[in-house]
Amino acid sequence: MADAVTLVRLEQGAELRTRKFRSLCSVVPFQFTYIEGSAVGDASGTGATHEGPVVDITITGLALGDFVFISPKLDVADLSFVAYVTAADTLSVQVRNLTGGDLTTFQTAGAEFNGFAIRIRPEVIAQLVAA
Repeated sequence: MADAVTLVRLEQGAELRTRKFRSLCSVVPFQFTYIEGSAVGDASGTGATHEGPVVDITITGLALGDFVFISPKLDVADLSFVAYVTAADTLSVQVRNLTGGDLTTFQTAGAEFNGFAIRIRPEVIAQLVAA
């Protein structure tokens, strides 16, 4: 598969470098099943955004500093899933009810997710810091 995107870094209007995405980053793809029973709803009627517990999932190959993207394989209207790396091989995920209203209880147990982490290659960071 050919790269469709190139990155161009400009400094004072001059082109420094044009590079293919794969030469800048490595990608760690993964899948997981969310095991918590449900996302929180707002039974209080306060209109506040509610967050579920943070769930840690072991994903081999993740490292601190990775950019993480996840997407559920089901319709999750009015919910947001936040994911971040908290330690080597550990992905932390939290469900958020964005409506400020009562979703009753949204069942997330068994929900499957696709995800990937992007890691900027160390040599690229070194070049950017030196530039």
